[in-house]
Amino acid sequence: MEKVKNAPVKYVIGVVRFPPVADLDKFAGAIQSELGEEYPFGSSPRFTELSIKVDEKGVEVTPQEVALWQFLNAGRTCGIIVNQGLVGLHTMAYENHEDFLGKLLRVVEVARGLEGNPLRFVEALALRYVDLIVPSEGETLSDYMQAKLPTDIGIDGLKMNDGVNVLGMKSSVGNIRLQVFLNPKTVLPTDLISPLFADSGWGWELPEREFVTIDTDHATVYAPPIEVEKIDIREHMFSLRKPISDIFKKIATQHAMKVWGLE
Repeated sequence: MEKVKNAPVKYVIGVVRFPPVADLDKFAGAIQSELGEEYPFGSSPRFTELSIKVDEKGVEVTPQEVALWQFLNAGRTCGIIVNQGLVGLHTMAYENHEDFLGKLLRVVEVARGLEGNPLRFVEALALRYVDLIVPSEGETLSDYMQAKLPTDIGIDGLKMNDGVNVLGMKSSVGNIRLQVFLNPKTVLPTDLISPLFADSGWGWELPEREFVTIDTDHATVYAPPIEVEKIDIREHMFSLRKPISDIFKKIATQHAMKVWGLE
């Protein structure tokens, strides 16, 4: 599938969580040894207040001391994330889901094949998509959005500046959290903003007109952890992605889909 020219997706992250490995540096180093040609820029900044968490709520970054490795591709547009109990991939230059999930699954397969078989059990799988919707000049958000946007409470003299609608749903494979932000203070949800972005050189300027950020998060949690041989990670990741796509298509208008080249 070719890249959609005007697609509004700005950031995507996919992760696989597993019981912690004993030696993070050895584990991360072994992954880079296998994938270093594709992801040559490695760094291990000590993030004093960063933890990537996957549970029924999805993928979240919460305050906590944690060690982390990141390996960026040559263009610094896509990176592997590794900590003691997680491997993942994130990007600010999303092409399409086959391309992204293919790269993520490549990382997972490398981790599974390492000496000592560190990825024997899986605790969680998750995908998270962030889309930015900015109407063109002369258009409004209603030209692009079918979903109900945050609204004020109808008090004279008060005008709403920003707001958020949050919806939790359950799918056949996990839990979904949908957040629709109207004119937030940052393009990405604040729990995603971390030193990873400074390390990557990634950033997004706030639009000058009204805009919406759509944040869709879909996760499966295995309690207790499941043996990796008992699940098809590829099939499961694609199953996580489909409802995210369905939600987006339901939210957007036909005009929006035409503008974005997604008809």
